[in-house]
Amino acid sequence: MEGLKQLQHLSLVGKGCQELENHLGMGDKTLAEFIISMGKQHSSVKGFAQELAEAGAEMPESFVGTLLTIIQKMSGSGTGGGTGAAKQVRW
Repeated sequence: MEGLKQLQHLSLVGKGCQELENHLGMGDKTLAEFIISMGKQHSSVKGFAQELAEAGAEMPESFVGTLLTIIQKMSGSGTGGGTGAAKQVRW
């Protein structure tokens, strides 16, 4: 089961890098992991965007929404000790 979680994380980081490259012109793995870590703590685009801005990573809200949706769908939040259901993005 741990191998599956690692594979999901690697896939998510790869997708994050791809999105960063497409929208910002830089697909840095460390930045993607940092954004993913922050995104996993939020269920709303506003809160996620605010925390990114506070960290110096101000981005368009539409892009932040895209990132949050990807993080939530690919993070496997339905596995493990969570609520058993993926969180929905609240606009």
